[in-house]
Amino acid sequence: MPRFLSLLFLAAALALLGTVAAARPEVVTISTSEIRPGMRGYGLTVLRGTEPERFDVEVIDVLRRFRPDQDLILVRVEHPLLERARIVGGMSGSPIYLEGKLAGAYAYGWPFGTDPVGGV
Repeated sequence: MPRFLSLLFLAAALALLGTVAAARPEVVTISTSEIRPGMRGYGLTVLRGTEPERFDVEVIDVLRRFRPDQDLILVRVEHPLLERARIVGGMSGSPIYLEGKLAGAYAYGWPFGTDPVGGV
């Protein structure tokens, strides 16, 4: 009987996971080979409180092989707060979208920079 209950529990858990996975929308991504300087998009991050805010981005360029097997998208950020504060710690992981597709997540900032430029 305990084995039967274990199998029943496992079947229920797998069915639940399948339902959750099916309910999750598919994320469409854009390849760095499709990204060109001047492209515009947006990012989402929490700047105040708990609600994500939208900020605009413009692609400066793509640095090929910034790290082994990894490109870096350089973006200029446009938002009234970020133009004063530049890129701030805590924004890492903020999603960046170009042409309605996920390009990546904000990952790099340069603390001594004078422009609001970040790396995705």
